[in-house]
Amino acid sequence: MDPANPQVEAFVVDDGRILAAGTASAIDGLLGPGDRTVDLRGQMVVPGLIDAHVHFSWFSFNLMEINLDGVATLEEALALVRDRASRTPGGGWVRGHGFNANVWERWPTAKDLDMVAPLHRVVLSSKDGHSLWANSLVMAEAGVTPGTEVPVGGEFTRDDHGNPTGIFKENATDLIWPVVPRYSQREYLEALRLGIRHAHQMGVTGVHDMDATDCFRALQTLQGQGDLSLRVYKQVPEPAMRAAAEAGLATGFGNEWLRVGCVKVFADGSLGSQTAHMLEPFEGRPGYLGVPTHTPEELAEVVATAVGHNMAVAIHAIGDAANRTVLDAIETAVELSRRKGLRHRIEHAQLLTDLDVPRFAQLGVIASVQPSHAQSDRYVADKHWGSRSRLAYPFRTLLRSGARLAFGSDVPVEPLDPLAGIHAAVWRKRPNEPDSESWYPAERLSVQEAIYGFTMGAAYASGEEHLKGSITAGKLADFVVLTQDISGGGEESLRSVRAAATVVGGNLVHGHLEG
Repeated sequence: MDPANPQVEAFVVDDGRILAAGTASAIDGLLGPGDRTVDLRGQMVVPGLIDAHVHFSWFSFNLMEINLDGVATLEEALALVRDRASRTPGGGWVRGHGFNANVWERWPTAKDLDMVAPLHRVVLSSKDGHSLWANSLVMAEAGVTPGTEVPVGGEFTRDDHGNPTGIFKENATDLIWPVVPRYSQREYLEALRLGIRHAHQMGVTGVHDMDATDCFRALQTLQGQGDLSLRVYKQVPEPAMRAAAEAGLATGFGNEWLRVGCVKVFADGSLGSQTAHMLEPFEGRPGYLGVPTHTPEELAEVVATAVGHNMAVAIHAIGDAANRTVLDAIETAVELSRRKGLRHRIEHAQLLTDLDVPRFAQLGVIASVQPSHAQSDRYVADKHWGSRSRLAYPFRTLLRSGARLAFGSDVPVEPLDPLAGIHAAVWRKRPNEPDSESWYPAERLSVQEAIYGFTMGAAYASGEEHLKGSITAGKLADFVVLTQDISGGGEESLRSVRAAATVVGGNLVHGHLEG
């Protein structure tokens, strides 16, 4: 990933940094007595893979809770809830994540949960994280009744008699979350250690985290204990922006392990929950334009406040209307942002228009996108967006326009697996559907471009391209040994490649290095 030295035979690591990179003969001349030599026998090495969009504590806790991702039917999901409830003391909480009602025969209800866990409080989040499924005990505890008003920027479903059915979307989830017990610091540390181990197994050396302030506190504790082996660029949730600014925090503050990132803001919902904010109605839903979670004026004010306190913004935008509104808001502060060196981002940027694509480069807005969404969402996007999907997940179009791309997973919405993300960017098809056609193949990227998104692209998005993202002398010694050479871009090699070894700061954190 170093344009001045795009491929090398060998490199030297010393004291956590890359000392030199070049030919094997030149490197041999730098070695002295006692230095260790590792011969990878032709295996491919890439810079440490950085996931530019994760919900890390959410993902980590999901490793300990009910995982509904990929569960094909409502009956299977209810069986998992019944099993967990049978192993949980009565009155306790049963939690989980990942349900996708779009592939079920119908949307689930509180009554479904009441049947399998009548003595437990049950709350489950959807695969996209924009919907909650709660049982009757939880709704009662939250005080949700037929007379409860729908919050602005949210919605919840009702039956024919006006009773809430147990599904809460977008800002309506705020009716439920306050009664769900917060995790303890001990639970956070246990979960994050588990998540970090899993990340290293996937070749991940760094992440840009979107979760709440409790996660930030736990990460600081891990660093203080010397247990943080994952580099984290920590976004600040919008509700905490003013407190962070008053405390003097700004984007970029921190060190090579834990750094303050952008202010994370939501502009709309999601494709899966049909709450993305659209310029034209969803297919088959006349007049329905989704759910904007901020007005244009509110977004502009958030951007102005953040920039005034030397903080960049990372704004979630799925629908084409949401993306346009976010670009408009950033444009109002673009000159001051440039003077301050702030790098704003749009998270997801899933659906754009021809008019808005060039504005990313013009405004210096980073497209923080998740290639795995393109393969997972292709059928749902065609269903709800129709021919507009021509500019859905438009990676090649954005790159050609001059925009900078940073790649991530949005875990736990998609698996924490950048190698799978590279496959998605290159082939735009699901790995389990090898005979299918690539979805809008004109948007496919090369292997080099896909790797760049998870290395230099992500490093640029956090303002750390001088520290990481390439095998370059002087940079941090973060790198991954792959089980095979993927440079040819073959579909089979991209499907089967794994991380044989992961090294962070010169320390082996996963796998083996012989020699």
